Amino acid sequence: MEWKKKLLIWLPLSMVVAFATAILTLKLGTVHISFMSLFDILLGNKRRTPLSTVILEIRLPRVLLGMTTGWGLAVVGATLQALLKNPLADPYILGISSGAAFGATLVFALQQLFNVFLIGYVSPVAFLFALFAGLLTYLIANQGGKLPVGQVILAGVIVSMLFGAATTLTIVFGWRGTTNVMFWLFGSLSNASRGTFEITFIPVIIGSIFLFFFSSELNAMALGEEEAMHLGVETKRIKIVLLITSSLMTAFIVSNTGIIGFVGLVIPHVARFIVGADNRLVLPLSAVIGAIFLPVCDSIARTVASPAEVPIGVVTAFIGTPLFIYLMKKGKRV
Repeated sequence: MEWKKKLLIWLPLSMVVAFATAILTLKLGTVHISFMSLFDILLGNKRRTPLSTVILEIRLPRVLLGMTTGWGLAVVGATLQALLKNPLADPYILGISSGAAFGATLVFALQQLFNVFLIGYVSPVAFLFALFAGLLTYLIANQGGKLPVGQVILAGVIVSMLFGAATTLTIVFGWRGTTNVMFWLFGSLSNASRGTFEITFIPVIIGSIFLFFFSSELNAMALGEEEAMHLGVETKRIKIVLLITSSLMTAFIVSNTGIIGFVGLVIPHVARFIVGADNRLVLPLSAVIGAIFLPVCDSIARTVASPAEVPIGVVTAFIGTPLFIYLMKKGKRV
């Protein structure tokens, strides 16, 4: 089949680029290291030194978390754009990011209000509110067991506005304890560690594989729901399953990295620009391109104004906006 030939060409090629990007981003930083020393450290050929600690304990978890986050956001974005038939859909359209941001803000505010140390609860509470926001979107959009595409999008916008307002209100009344919430509003990988990487990696990979299995159904649904039903696709069940899976993946990501925009919006369009609209190609290629794109953006964020760090959401916006405009000007369907 034509799509299998394309997959065998583009997927290995993009994975080689992803590996090269990972090595390059590990090398970049305020502490200089040669490629030879870097490979020696990664292969365990050198005894533990301060330099190896920087690579293995700081840069490596950050690069791996960036690749995992980029992978997950791109896959969810590609899935939602196909499922909702909306080229502007992204992982945060269900209101999940706003819910997570509010959860984080609330913990910081309570920490200030009661003068207690609650920093360990930030990610778990952000995750719970992210899930709650996704559930609220589902309940608002649900009409007699059906999930009309337009209703899902509108419900997501409403939930985002609700939690956005709640976040602003919390910041106004607890501003002394909510300065760290900027991490969640602009996104950052500075919280990366082996723990946050593992917590994010497992659900992202499992969720991605699960979504890949529905790529043929997404192709059928692109023809219209009635046509898909004639082809034997259970559109109602698939909508619910894919929305829940996308919500869970996004909740895990946002609770550990904050809100990182443009990845889930732009990367699927890049994949379609390369291989066409077949979701059997778009989903896996989006995953790998996302795993390339975000670590590059993070490297720019942590080095361009060193020793200060630019919010990664700013970098993704500056790169993603002209890229999106270019795709539009090329006359491709976005």
